Amino acid sequence: MVQLQDVTVRYESGVTALQNVNLTVEKSEFVFLVGPTGAGKTTLLKLLTREVVPNEGTVIVANKDVTKMKPSQVPYLRRLIGTVFQDILLLPDRTVWENVAFALRVTGASSSEIAREVPKALETVGMLHKAKAFPSELSGGEKQKVALARALVVKPLILLADEPTGNLDPTSSLEIVDLLLRINRQGTTVIMATHDKTIVDAYRKRVVEIVGGRIVRDELRGVFRRELA
Repeated sequence: MVQLQDVTVRYESGVTALQNVNLTVEKSEFVFLVGPTGAGKTTLLKLLTREVVPNEGTVIVANKDVTKMKPSQVPYLRRLIGTVFQDILLLPDRTVWENVAFALRVTGASSSEIAREVPKALETVGMLHKAKAFPSELSGGEKQKVALARALVVKPLILLADEPTGNLDPTSSLEIVDLLLRINRQGTTVIMATHDKTIVDAYRKRVVEIVGGRIVRDELRGVFRRELA
């Protein structure tokens, strides 16, 4: 589903964000991406949506060579990928329903498709009862659930979650990760960048650790930080 082959990213500032990174994520995998702030986790996720293009190496997403993709092809790539961030960017002047529907409208979906798919997405995250509410009326956890519904409504093959629990209390954090795991069990590939040791240690999924732009650990059923011998 995802392949990074000998990928290096250097920003114009001179900072090397990723160096000689090789990573394969198979269809339907769930991966925790861990590492200190500035390690390169967000840069890695941005490679998959082609927000960042590598200086060296190849990025393959859903059998498509992202590095050779024309700008006109990028919107089609991004329709395959759902994204959820720590900063919940809901439209404040639109209801929960309208926020989720917006993700479909920008893809050119018909009114009938929107009417059919929005309630499904909201039901999946347990927010259908708040369809008419505005973001200001929601808790932080509820806002993140709506953001997750917005990512899901386009039926992505891959879901990228960049610190989705970073601003949430422990209970809301667990609810969000439980939802991500449920979505993963339905066949969606999930890559979640996180600093939350409690969550990573509790769920024991594949853990890929990045330090200084390099992958230093890749473990099945891993923990947040490997204990030194």
